Amino acid sequence: MEAWDAWFEAQGGARPATEGMQMDQFSTMIETAIGGLGIALLPDYLAQVEIAESRLHPILRPAVPGLGAYWFVWPVDAHQSAPLVAFRDWITQDATPAF
Repeated sequence: MEAWDAWFEAQGGARPATEGMQMDQFSTMIETAIGGLGIALLPDYLAQVEIAESRLHPILRPAVPGLGAYWFVWPVDAHQSAPLVAFRDWITQDATPAF
């Protein structure tokens, strides 16, 4: 399920059949929404300043949990490098999900 589909479902509605602009940078989405060119679907923590300054306004229900994932990958020949090992240990032992 795509992010917009999940968002519309969480709002209790169906995604409209029309498509709009699509961007791959959150900063561009924020500026486009501020400029009045549409709605941005992004994590609210990325727009906290703009929301606090009333340049952006959350609509309908607040957050919808994301279904995506991040992958931690590295070159095979670097699997024992000290910085990589330290980060890998930290991320698997100390980092906790936000949800």
